[in-house]
Amino acid sequence: MPGLIGERHCVAGEARRVPGLVSPVLAAAIVLAVMVLGSWRSTPLDARIPLAHLGWEYGYIAAALVEGRGFADPFGAGTGATAWMPPLLAFWIAGIFTVLGTKTKAALVALMAVKCVGIAVAAGGLVHLLGESRYARYRLFLPLVFVCYAVANGRIFFHDYHDVWLTVLLSTAVLWMLVRLQQLSATGNGSGRRHWPIACLAALVPLTSPVLTFVLGIALLLLVRLRALRPSYWRSDQGRRVGVIILAVLASVGIWGMRNYVALERVIPVKSNLAFDFHQANVSSPTGLATSSLFMKNHPLNATPNRERYAREGEVAFLDAFEDTPRDVWTNDREGYRRRAATRARNAYLYMESESDQQPVQGELAAADAEVLIEADLMHRFDGHLYWISAMLSEDEFNGRLATLTLADPEAVLASWRVAERDWSAMRTSPRARVRGVVMALLPLSALLVALLRLRRHREPLLVAAAIVYVLFLVPYVLVSHYERYQVPLVGVFSILVFYAVASFLPARATDA
Repeated sequence: MPGLIGERHCVAGEARRVPGLVSPVLAAAIVLAVMVLGSWRSTPLDARIPLAHLGWEYGYIAAALVEGRGFADPFGAGTGATAWMPPLLAFWIAGIFTVLGTKTKAALVALMAVKCVGIAVAAGGLVHLLGESRYARYRLFLPLVFVCYAVANGRIFFHDYHDVWLTVLLSTAVLWMLVRLQQLSATGNGSGRRHWPIACLAALVPLTSPVLTFVLGIALLLLVRLRALRPSYWRSDQGRRVGVIILAVLASVGIWGMRNYVALERVIPVKSNLAFDFHQANVSSPTGLATSSLFMKNHPLNATPNRERYAREGEVAFLDAFEDTPRDVWTNDREGYRRRAATRARNAYLYMESESDQQPVQGELAAADAEVLIEADLMHRFDGHLYWISAMLSEDEFNGRLATLTLADPEAVLASWRVAERDWSAMRTSPRARVRGVVMALLPLSALLVALLRLRRHREPLLVAAAIVYVLFLVPYVLVSHYERYQVPLVGVFSILVFYAVASFLPARATDA
């Protein structure tokens, strides 16, 4: 990729910084207000998400830490040591539980506040990075794009307490690192600037997201290329910063990997469930996409056979059963894998389907019929509520499945299923769903192509960094497993791409032309 990252003259790197922090602070305030309002209206004390599930796997691990059981029990079943999730967020939540109580309403409000502030800081950081752009005068357009993306993904941004907000924040940090590295000289002596901020941020990346670590590593390879073979490179500004980042990442992975080896007797750099996720998307899923029905039927977090097996065998033995899945799929079903990977690529880069394919059961069903339907994988029970997980079937397919079952009232079952199928079809084909599917996939890809084409003579370091993160971040998910929660952490990157695509049609700063 000659000229994408490297020694070529950086016009934007020499642009005069727009003075002050007014724009970043204003941007952060706008996003914070939207996040607080949206989160407060949709999440606190909502009985639909019992406090027992607060933080999901992270919350269960945090509870184990507070109770003195160590980094363990990701599904709340007393199963012992784990590496199912990265550690940073779990320790952060454990700190909140220590002060405010485990999975209390106060802890929920505290987590909401941390999430909202983290998202706002990410937005403000992106606007700050735009201060060195030739299009800095338009940078308050970016928080408006960011807010639109947050609202379009309100269920995840406002109603969820998983790791999306932290990945959004750390992806901004990765963009900052890549921008600064592009602006530093690759020749000459180092300036002696302090390296600890970039070292701290780099060390946090592997503890948050293995995929973001992959992105950072490949980006550094693109940056360094063959220059690393010259000893003089490592004495330059850029070389020293690259060295600091590499050492920080290796130290972070090494320390956590040693913990995992001692606790689980396996070499696990960050998290352990890669093969399981691959199996779900490439064996259990007919389309190659992870969906909510697949999660309900197979994930150990729910009342599934996999949960029972995980509790009985422990994490290591449970995951060992999936260890050969990637090789087996590639050997025995190569065409099927390619088809499923192509579906994931379409989902990531062209049109993102909603992961939600379950529907609540409406109407009265006999208890015995519900149990039969659950056993047949047509329905699932979660937290005492029944959900159809077969609404995506055609009526002929559903009737074919029913014909093999013994039911007390098949007409009531079919009537309830028809309501679920109708609601699911309406949701999937609604204008909101169609617009969101395009905005989350095709729009950022189109924006990237437009921006790179129109700005090809005036390279913008932030645009280059965003392009690299956007493309590389989604590659592992295309190869392994993909659904909307893996796409949403890129909303900050999407906002940058859309900003540059629009700004490329506007006058640049005259002094930098």
